[in-house]
Amino acid sequence: MKLASRNLDTVIVIAAALFLFASLLLVVAVDIMNVFGVSERLLAAQDGETAYVWYHWYEFPVEVLQWPALAAAMLLFGIIYGNASERSAGADLSPLGPPPIVRRFSLLIAAGLLLMLLEDAGDVRHIITDLMNMITGGAGSGSRYGYAATLFELGYFAALAAVMLFAIVRYRAAFIADRRAVIWLAGGIVFYAVAVTSSWAGSAFGAVLDISQLYTAIGNRAVELLFVNGAHSEALYEQARDTVGNVGFMFMDRVYEETLELMGAAFLLAAAVRVYNLMRQ
Repeated sequence: MKLASRNLDTVIVIAAALFLFASLLLVVAVDIMNVFGVSERLLAAQDGETAYVWYHWYEFPVEVLQWPALAAAMLLFGIIYGNASERSAGADLSPLGPPPIVRRFSLLIAAGLLLMLLEDAGDVRHIITDLMNMITGGAGSGSRYGYAATLFELGYFAALAAVMLFAIVRYRAAFIADRRAVIWLAGGIVFYAVAVTSSWAGSAFGAVLDISQLYTAIGNRAVELLFVNGAHSEALYEQARDTVGNVGFMFMDRVYEETLELMGAAFLLAAAVRVYNLMRQ
């Protein structure tokens, strides 16, 4: 049977965009404008945690929402694989490609989504880089971005991307005839590509080269422009520096990066819904 609405894929993307827009309004209202004195009360009540709303909000719920979105997309592509496996090679799956192509495409996409989910929810990359730095001693104090770990991350991200890109390029006949499926898949890949490239470039070699990390440099400037504009905001910023440390880096890591990743997850879930409904029509 089809999912609830033939336009559910579009609804998913719009809902994610509206949620992220509302999240930005919340940050502006509390952290920048101190509406109803909420930020002042949060600062007075802080108990070792920063009073910035953005610091907490973009970890939960923004980051956490990506996990069920990726899991649901993976499940749907798994179902698509099962359905395509039940069809004969000459079956009509219009406007999708022939069953063998759809089967291989959906299996690789599901595998890629599983790897993305494990990385996002389990921080596999950070566990491995920390272990590498422990062995090589390649990073400075308090950082994981030495030479070995940085180069490992580049290869790690490339391997994750290769699974998805191979499926999309090699088996494009499985979705290329449907414009919305193309848009959702392309959008998901682009959002994640920008997020991953930013994540790597934002910290690359920062522990071993005499340069300011890109995320730190951009984030510090953004935080100063947005949040440091009065006595209360300066007190809030100083408290965040005491509790968070590198405020600029965390602003980029959470607000900027998690926004891109949630939109990427929404686009990939929309793609899964669209391909599933095309198969069931």
